[in-house]
Amino acid sequence: MDYQKLIYEFGDIQYEIAKLKELSTIFETTKGENLVLSYLMQRRCNVNPKEISQELNLTSARVAAVLKKLEERNFLERFEDPENHRQTLVRVLPEGEAYHQTMHDNFSLSVRELLEMLGKEDAVNYLRIRRRIVSYYKDKSKRQGGD
Repeated sequence: MDYQKLIYEFGDIQYEIAKLKELSTIFETTKGENLVLSYLMQRRCNVNPKEISQELNLTSARVAAVLKKLEERNFLERFEDPENHRQTLVRVLPEGEAYHQTMHDNFSLSVRELLEMLGKEDAVNYLRIRRRIVSYYKDKSKRQGGD
């Protein structure tokens, strides 16, 4: 098998995906503000920014910048941890919950359309391959002493 040819094809596909506005709804959920907001919504509790950094593999500076933006949009608030006054905690506000629900609804619609377009067999195979990719990189990270 000519892997070099496949590498170029993979790169070309990635480039085309990046240019497609229609796919932004699907892929924007895994970036910056949306990623952090989704994480906070999944946790359903007050979270320390350090935990966000560790769990999402983001630098503390990146987390601070994202939290600042979300705070400016009135999606969350930071407050002093009542049990440890040296720590800061973060909680999602109603406006953040509403935005997250809209984002989730748009994501669900876009993914449904994609999976329906693929058809049952290809949709199942696509998800199986994506799970395999995630598993590969998780295992690789563990072997290299990572998370």
